[in-house]
Amino acid sequence: MNGQPAKPAYQQRQQERRQRLAAAQKAQPKVGQALIWILVLVVGMLAGAGLLWYRSARPMADLTRLDGVLEQVAVQRASSRTEPYTLRFTLAGQPEPLEVYLGQSEELAADYRRLLHVGDSVRVYYNRESAPDRAQVYQLEKQGQVLLSYDHTRTENQVGAVAFGLLGLLPIALLLANRHVRTALKPYFRRRTA
Repeated sequence: MNGQPAKPAYQQRQQERRQRLAAAQKAQPKVGQALIWILVLVVGMLAGAGLLWYRSARPMADLTRLDGVLEQVAVQRASSRTEPYTLRFTLAGQPEPLEVYLGQSEELAADYRRLLHVGDSVRVYYNRESAPDRAQVYQLEKQGQVLLSYDHTRTENQVGAVAFGLLGLLPIALLLANRHVRTALKPYFRRRTA
């Protein structure tokens, strides 16, 4: 036998808590910096979600309707295979080109290449975004045939808004579920609220 009485269990637990708190206070500056970057990421994702939801809530009556003849039309993709296809066209008398992002579907890009040609008459419903050279095309029609529908564009924007919103909230949920992060944040928030 050692001759020294063993520490009571409550003193051992207190000592362990003090050690965890000391380690959390030591890591606090790193946690604070990481929190700032995570909050920037979350705010960016939620802002993107808000923008997409705002686009999806725009009624068709508020959109600009433009009838014209295609002066230039191209379905292109940036050099990278991961970049989406883009339909870019210009109507006669309109200096700014309009763009429609087609995504990764090679079949959809081929359909637009087959359906649209210089000289075709089209009707476009679009909204000029805050930047003068950007327009959000909501609907594209050629001789009464709807090639890109308003409902499809609206649904894509809503799905994107929900996805960005969930991705924006995911880091917060993961952080709050982590016991070590909560322990490290306790002194940080206590100091802020005191």
